[in-house]
Amino acid sequence: MKTQYAELLKTLLTVPGMMAECFNGNGYQLSFRNIMLGAWECRHRLELPAGPIMSAKRWLDDFGRTIKPSELEPVRIGDNGRRIHTRAISLIKPESYKKRHGYPNGPYMRDSNGKVLYGRTFRAIAAFWCLAQTEGKPYVRPPLANFSFTKALKKLKITEVPFEHSSASVQGYARGREIAISDLAIAPDHVRLHELGHIVLGHTHDPLAVISSETDRPPRGLRELEAEGVGVLAADSLGLATRESLSSSRAYIQAWYRDGKAVPEDSARKIIKATESILKAGGPATTKQGGRS
Repeated sequence: MKTQYAELLKTLLTVPGMMAECFNGNGYQLSFRNIMLGAWECRHRLELPAGPIMSAKRWLDDFGRTIKPSELEPVRIGDNGRRIHTRAISLIKPESYKKRHGYPNGPYMRDSNGKVLYGRTFRAIAAFWCLAQTEGKPYVRPPLANFSFTKALKKLKITEVPFEHSSASVQGYARGREIAISDLAIAPDHVRLHELGHIVLGHTHDPLAVISSETDRPPRGLRELEAEGVGVLAADSLGLATRESLSSSRAYIQAWYRDGKAVPEDSARKIIKATESILKAGGPATTKQGGRS
């Protein structure tokens, strides 16, 4: 299953609250990229409202809800002869496999101690369902474990320092492994996520950054596009984004990124990866359902 992250990102940047419904409802049970994929499938392929996405077993065990019969009826037969529900949501799940010398029936590869070597691959599993596909007891969304900026900063090895810029129009900045947020910032948490994005994306000069020289860095406009993309996705996931803030973010991106083109696919992937890193750093440690993507 090939994912066009630029198209996915375009949808998520223009629909307020879409990520909040999915991210908060799953309470860190899915990887961020799986939540994004599920939200996109709900809205575009299934034409349903985005919402929490879980396996049928978890819907039943944790919430007393079952999959609607009308959602289970359309089926197709897979290559392995198994019945696949065509309206089930496909998420990405990691799988381990034994490495072989020659595929598919060669001898297993082994290390110097004779132990079989394992590899890892990812596979789309159509076995998940959103809230609109279920029925039963009234759904009560579980509280989202608190996201902690303090924890995120510590885990990402970033320090927040006092703001020392003379311009009142500057709401925050990132330098090296440090961020600073103005007391006059209109939405300080959004600005904080934006500045964290700059560092995680490697836009600043520091020993831990992937990018180490000015010539390696993307143009300023592309850097601002990527950082604000992180700010929007993270803020919306945490329930901090509004229609007004999304409109302001789009204006900010358009002011800096004037190419008139869609978000580059490589930038979209980096935005999604950086957002996931920040949310994971500030959230609780849990075992994720549906695997990583």
